[in-house]
Amino acid sequence: MNDNIVLQRVTLMHLEPTIFNALIVGVIIAKQDPRQFVDSKSSDPGTSRAVLNFTFRDSPQDFINVTYWGKSDAIFAIDENFHVGDVVELVRPQITIRKYNDKGEQFRPKVTSPYSLTMNDFSNILRHDGVNEVNYKNLLRLPTKPPGFVPIRDIHNGGLAVKDTYADILGAVAHVGNLRTVKLKNGGEASLIEIILFDQTNPGIRVTFWNREYIGRASSWQPRSTILFITDLNIDWSGYHKSVVAKFSNKSILTENPVGREAEKLAEYAKTAPLHAPNIIDQLTVNLPDVQMIQNVMSVQQIQNRINLGQESGTMQNLQFTALLYGVITQLDLDGFGRLFTKKCGHCKTLIKLIGKCENATCPVALNTALVEPEISFDIRVTISDHTGTLNDCRLSGKTAEMVLDCSIQEFLQMSDDDKARIKWKYLLERCAIRLIVFSANNQKPIISIQSCSIPDGEEVVQRIPVY
Repeated sequence: MNDNIVLQRVTLMHLEPTIFNALIVGVIIAKQDPRQFVDSKSSDPGTSRAVLNFTFRDSPQDFINVTYWGKSDAIFAIDENFHVGDVVELVRPQITIRKYNDKGEQFRPKVTSPYSLTMNDFSNILRHDGVNEVNYKNLLRLPTKPPGFVPIRDIHNGGLAVKDTYADILGAVAHVGNLRTVKLKNGGEASLIEIILFDQTNPGIRVTFWNREYIGRASSWQPRSTILFITDLNIDWSGYHKSVVAKFSNKSILTENPVGREAEKLAEYAKTAPLHAPNIIDQLTVNLPDVQMIQNVMSVQQIQNRINLGQESGTMQNLQFTALLYGVITQLDLDGFGRLFTKKCGHCKTLIKLIGKCENATCPVALNTALVEPEISFDIRVTISDHTGTLNDCRLSGKTAEMVLDCSIQEFLQMSDDDKARIKWKYLLERCAIRLIVFSANNQKPIISIQSCSIPDGEEVVQRIPVY
């Protein structure tokens, strides 16, 4: 800073376009990646310049968008040296009245100030080391919008209708993915990271970050512990995941562990809420009934008709029903090569894939800073048939599988093939009374989950088996 220039210390609340030598102290609360372009006005062909956009706050009520223009080297240096959470001094910014119909406003965070700040080669940004630094840091936990976020359940329920809309979300971190590099349509490459947020209404929504600033910050987010309030997330539809997803946009502002009653309630819920592995996160939470209360007898054909009706009417996202099926188990591969169990990280509950270790980039087990035994549970695929048809890929899993097979997963893993075969032939090709719950998540393929399986007496079968 040039000491020969008299600067006027001013707050955002008292900005005026006539102030030319302003010094404003505050904290950076949002930041976009810089953009580089060729300077067409330069006498030196090929000269490049760049622009950096960020959002700046100095009180609970006042925050403003800042645009910093300059030579590429200078702007990229500023981008490297200043980050969200830094308390800074803005020196000699140009103060202009915002044009609400300006196209640029559509791609910037919503702010409270009627002005915007423009900085250039005659401006400066400095780190602030004053005694009041902690007061500015505290602003980082104050949401930039009043409570009014959308429950994650409601976003999923919108399906394709919510594509290309924006929503505010309050969510707890369930999973932080690994940094990935993808090829763009223009031949270039870009990095991204995906996280999963959940709340009391739904086990999760995928949120993608392309912004380098937040990709870096994601490494500190902890499953169950970190609560995020994100404004103006871009809602999209993923054909790959067959579900609603979200993208952090240039309009978004992210508040970590925000202050507020709703955030406190979510943080308390997140401590004990079940975390779903990322590959099944799009399943809806199912309210499981008492198994013995499942008495509505259905045939395979009736179950399939119910599923087909949901597909044809477009109501699969709300599909959920129970059934008591008297069917023959025609496939139960306990002693062969079929899938029998899943393995999850004992710390963060992330599904462990073929490489045999946790892949959650923030998990201490994956970082080799903690040693926690993985959790193993049954996940068996079963085929059931009756006189009307066949149900493939029915799931016998978890504690239900242990009750049906009459052994724990640990006991099963120690068994010989002969012992496993004996358990298999107790049910294989036998007519069983099988209680099922059928549900779908976000219009995906329905899940048929076995809740109990037993061998009924012949009289019960004759009296209750349906004709079709």
